[in-house]
Amino acid sequence: MVATALGKTSQNNTIAGRTFKASAWTVGHLQQTLEALKEKQPDAQLVISQTCYSPGFKKSAGTHDFDGAFDVKILNMSWSSAQRFLRSQGWAAWHRTPPAFKEHIHMVTIPPGLSGRPSAAQVGAAYKKLGLKVGHYIDGGLTSTGKTYTSSQIKDYFAHADGLAGPHTPDTDKSWHPKDISKTIYQPEDDMDKKELLEVLNSKDGQAAISNALVKKRLAPKNGPKNGRTVEDSINKIYDLLVSMDARLKKLEKG
Repeated sequence: MVATALGKTSQNNTIAGRTFKASAWTVGHLQQTLEALKEKQPDAQLVISQTCYSPGFKKSAGTHDFDGAFDVKILNMSWSSAQRFLRSQGWAAWHRTPPAFKEHIHMVTIPPGLSGRPSAAQVGAAYKKLGLKVGHYIDGGLTSTGKTYTSSQIKDYFAHADGLAGPHTPDTDKSWHPKDISKTIYQPEDDMDKKELLEVLNSKDGQAAISNALVKKRLAPKNGPKNGRTVEDSINKIYDLLVSMDARLKKLEKG
């Protein structure tokens, strides 16, 4: 699943007993989440009550109209534990309760590149870069209308707000959030098989990305140490990176 294909949608994705339209990014994220759930608690079962690309429901208008959003519950797991688990897996997730809603967890995939407390415009730009079209209340409207004009649930999530209509006051959602939300965001590379991984690594873009990463992030400047790093430290980091890649390829071969 190379990066250029992540925003491509397909109609007949069957996951957790539901068939729905979604992007490759969203499908991959959901599948990875189910795998993590199985590993964490084998008897738990995620049930989808509303998928993405399911317009026509008044209470979910502006959220489920396009990609990336689901309403779910997890059997054999408490609501608070389920919300915490889904947040740990890179979903902006909230437990919705009666009388405003039939009890469920509303969850939305988070695009890469966001950190801190992003603006709605930054959220929309991140989805646009990924190639995803989402409901206007998820990104503020950019991917569906071409402009940012309203609130964003993802902005609310990073700000620890409830993602509902209202003042969107930061830090009003006191339930558990990851210490660094950006570190929970789905990484599709984890879904690659050996062939796909090697294709990316051997491609022109892949080689350029590796070179840039090594030069910008791993190597100390020619003038000497910076921030306590030395050339020897940098060489050791590169070695560790290559060892990690080799171990990952061997694991994929066994799989």
